[in-house]
Amino acid sequence: MLSDLRPKIIINTSHLEFITSDSPIVVFNQYCQGCMYRGTNGLACLGLQIFMPISPRYLLFLYDPTIYATTHNSVDNFTISMDYEIQSLNALQLINCPNMLFFSGNQETAESIVNLSFHWWFDARGRATVASHDIGKDLLLHNYDKNVGNLDISSIRVLKSKKVPVKERVGKYRPQALFLARHMSGK
Repeated sequence: MLSDLRPKIIINTSHLEFITSDSPIVVFNQYCQGCMYRGTNGLACLGLQIFMPISPRYLLFLYDPTIYATTHNSVDNFTISMDYEIQSLNALQLINCPNMLFFSGNQETAESIVNLSFHWWFDARGRATVASHDIGKDLLLHNYDKNVGNLDISSIRVLKSKKVPVKERVGKYRPQALFLARHMSGK
């Protein structure tokens, strides 16, 4: 289901370190930022991004290459040196964290954790439930986590050809992911 996502290692050369949590894999969708009325982080969604810190200086990043470009697309890694960009990625860990954050003890990182927007964390704790009646006699209940936060990393950008209004971005799926989902279900 994720085989069409492109992997990159983000190398952190800032003063801050990556933090992690008891749920370190963050699923996000920068392409659908601002959509609060439906789920956009499903594994088949167009624009899917996955972030997973693997050390204080390295983070595994999987992304949809049909939506995003990264600096130095020809290599398998890129560097982030700006503290505010690392803090933005660390905020995703905070949002995703069910109970505990972990970091190496670096003093600058500790201070940056205190400065993270804790209102994001409280806003993200609830899940939204939407009832849909448009599938015949069945009732579909869909639980999803809100796509909160405002990720703005200069090395990750939405392709110009994909910049359309948010309402036209949601509900779209990656073709290979849909093919695999249908194949696995026997349809």
